[in-house]
Amino acid sequence: CANATSSMTLTIHRQPLANAGADATRCATAGSFIVSSATAANYNALLWSHSGTGSLTGASTLTPTYTFGTGETGVVTLTLTASPASGSTCVDAVDQMTLTITPMATASAGSNATICETAVSHTLAATATNYSTLTWTTSGTGFFNNINLEDPTYTPSVADITAGTVTLTLTAFGNEPCANATSSMTLTIHRQPLADAGADATRCATAGSFIVSSATASNYDELLWSHDGTGTLTNGTTIAPTYTFGTGETGTVTLTLTASPASGSTCVNAVDQMTLTITPMATASAGSNATICESAVSHTLSATATNYSSLLWTTNGTGTFSNINVEDPTYTPSSADITAGTVTLTLTAFGNEPCANATSSMTLTIHRQPL
Repeated sequence: CANATSSMTLTIHRQPLANAGADATRCATAGSFIVSSATAANYNALLWSHSGTGSLTGASTLTPTYTFGTGETGVVTLTLTASPASGSTCVDAVDQMTLTITPMATASAGSNATICETAVSHTLAATATNYSTLTWTTSGTGFFNNINLEDPTYTPSVADITAGTVTLTLTAFGNEPCANATSSMTLTIHRQPLADAGADATRCATAGSFIVSSATASNYDELLWSHDGTGTLTNGTTIAPTYTFGTGETGTVTLTLTASPASGSTCVNAVDQMTLTITPMATASAGSNATICESAVSHTLSATATNYSSLLWTTNGTGTFSNINVEDPTYTPSSADITAGTVTLTLTAFGNEPCANATSSMTLTIHRQPL
């Protein structure tokens, strides 16, 4: 018998291979990620899936795009499945890659602030997130107690105070691959008002008024004078006001200068005082004219004087006083006075500084005794 032959075909499918590519890291600000290093072979179809809150486009290609979900950060697993041909006994090839979405750094230096130079320093109230390190810098020449804290204390320099403002900038260094975040705030430094009401002064009541001439003030927004006297002030919002004495006013008056800081400043009023002494003017009255007989020998004066430092009697004759420094001495005419028939007696009341002296005279008539 002859030989018999028969054939069959054995089909050998290749096992699909899949490589999802290298793990990757992106900043959240990127918004999306395109797979670029995935490979696959011996497949009939590709399909990507993910574990995130975002979405995939091009999921049946080797280069899909993953779009991040709103506010999404952290780790997202992207899975590549390579399927064999239909009817094949090969199994799916599956591989994964990890996408790390790094949150972007944020920085807020805080609200602008105003301080008075007397505050010495200012504690900042900043916030920052998702950073590796922090650094503060200044446009001035002051210093921070720690440039790597969210809320350091800044001490302005003399130059900062003179300039009046300084910009303080916070930099939050982003975690790779995110960029850095910066934020600035302006620190306004108001000068503390200074006030000097000037030197104490003394005026005689006859002056009637007093103009302040030695007061000084600086770093102020407004000036205001006040007083505790019975008189009145004019130009009370200037550095050189005039105080007009009240009727009959004497004694001490305190003039108070208040220098106010700028509106919104944390500085306080500067207050200083000066004392104005109003000295009453001296008065003198030698008394009424008088007539005596030569036989009276002497005459007791009846004068009055006020507000004096000392008294002095003088005569245009050659007689003598019992005491030239009292209000009511006794005057003894000389022979020449009697012969002349009259003599003028003058009282001088020496005024207390700065008041002038006061003088008054009376005439003493001396009649001769009939013989």
